[in-house]
Amino acid sequence: MTILIETTVLFILLGGFWLIVDWFWEVGVQEIVIYTEHFLLNEAKRVRLQKLPEVTSSKLWDRLELLLFYSGIRNKYPFVSGKIWLLWCVLLNGLGFVAVGIFTGSVWKAATACVLICIAMMAVLAWMRSRNLRSTEKHLLELVNLTESFAATGEESVAILMNCSSYMQGPIGQVLKNVEKARARGLSSRLLLEQMKVMLEHPKWQEFIHNLSVCSMYNSDFTTVFASSRKSIQGYLSSKKERDRVKQAAKLEMAIIVVFSFIIAALMGQMLEMSLKDLVWGNAISKGCTVYMICIILLFFGKLGTFEKE
Repeated sequence: MTILIETTVLFILLGGFWLIVDWFWEVGVQEIVIYTEHFLLNEAKRVRLQKLPEVTSSKLWDRLELLLFYSGIRNKYPFVSGKIWLLWCVLLNGLGFVAVGIFTGSVWKAATACVLICIAMMAVLAWMRSRNLRSTEKHLLELVNLTESFAATGEESVAILMNCSSYMQGPIGQVLKNVEKARARGLSSRLLLEQMKVMLEHPKWQEFIHNLSVCSMYNSDFTTVFASSRKSIQGYLSSKKERDRVKQAAKLEMAIIVVFSFIIAALMGQMLEMSLKDLVWGNAISKGCTVYMICIILLFFGKLGTFEKE
């Protein structure tokens, strides 16, 4: 009877959550008017598009949408919006809650299973985001070199990027193919560039697309943008290699310090005839020293993460 009541309450909560997500969906979709090439004859069509978040937005909903783009899920499977992802999370958590609740009969264990499912899903997104970022960085210089070659055709920026789509691999190639489909629906070059800027996380990609958007707005020459972007990306990649060497050296030094700390602790334990557990957590002094070392390690990784974002 208790399980039946808990299941009923769960489905009620799922229904309420669905209504909230549905409201978010309506807020996140906008109607724009796309004019055909015969716009002088007042021919136009309305296209429903998702309102893409700002790259610098700090809103929770926008950050989720950006995370789906940055992980590559939205670019590979465009239908997996924030709404679909949240619904999937809720369904998995609901199934996990009911299954663990039935087998164990404990609400706390079922709630713990839901928390672990959420953590696992976010960990998967974070791993995909990191992989997507590295792959984008790998092909970014190749894209700029191709666009600089196709710039001689004299076409506008999006057309030049479309010419590169069949030669590009990785996340950039996927984004260009998606934009090519959107372009066939009649979207303007400026709107397409705004969408492309959001679809990938790499700062040099966003800078490159932003410069193209500005040039499209003022009908400027694209060749200068391509040349300056190539130099900028080359400088960025060279700087990143040096930073990666510094990070690898720092990680190696910290690993050596940790290993030597364990060796010294083991030797001291033998000399004092104490177990390693008692030595590192046996009294207030040992606990203080252990916490101090853990804080140093956490501070090291925090500084390393800050160094990587700079």
